[in-house]
Amino acid sequence: MLPSYQNIPELITNTNTKSEITKIFSNKQLIDLKIFIKKIDNLNYWNSHMIYLFHILQSSGILTSSIAASNNDTKLFWFGIGLNMIASLIHIFEKINDGQIKKLDNEILQIKNGTYTIQDSLIDVDNDFSNIYPKNQQNQLNQQNPLNQTNQTNQTNQTNQTNQTNQTNQTNQTNQTNQQNQTNQTNQQNQTNQTNQTNQTNQTNQTNQQNSLNQQNPLNPLNQQNQTNSILQNQTNSILQNYNSIDTSPV
Repeated sequence: MLPSYQNIPELITNTNTKSEITKIFSNKQLIDLKIFIKKIDNLNYWNSHMIYLFHILQSSGILTSSIAASNNDTKLFWFGIGLNMIASLIHIFEKINDGQIKKLDNEILQIKNGTYTIQDSLIDVDNDFSNIYPKNQQNQLNQQNPLNQTNQTNQTNQTNQTNQTNQTNQTNQTNQTNQQNQTNQTNQQNQTNQTNQTNQTNQTNQTNQQNSLNQQNPLNPLNQQNQTNSILQNQTNSILQNYNSIDTSPV
């Protein structure tokens, strides 16, 4: 029969109970320490092999994909991609094992210092998986991936084509603007010439009209002088005719 809740404080304060709890935790620490040391040995053993296997598979995948891309061999190309995927998985396992080794080392240190209580989770999804691929290493893998290289090449070509198109459009717009400016300048010059010709014609017409009016005006001094000269000339001619009509022969 289980003891009642009222008797629990008496059980905890009992000397035999305290010693039993201390013994249980001591045995647990000893058992965990043996397990931790064995796990660390196994993880280090597998990591030493996975490091070499990762680099071998990664280099083989890159070489295979490059050869397949140069020969247009689709099957060989995807085989190289598969090798790269396997190498990536091995790299993930290696990083997870490194995280477990660090946590086991920390717990062994706690057992040594007497602060160990219970084993924590060896895999922290939020922290471990976010640190599997550092930024620099991820950039290197992306650069080595032939698919990413192809995409980068396509993006570069598209960017160059876009830049060339933009330059061509800017050049065409500039040419159109220059042509329009030249046309406007020509039109303005033509309008100016037409205006000048019109002004000159108007001035000539006004001068002619003024001269005609001056000639017709009897009050104009020039007209009066011309009339006087005409009368004098007529009188002179008449006198000469009369003089010539007189008989100058001797009597």
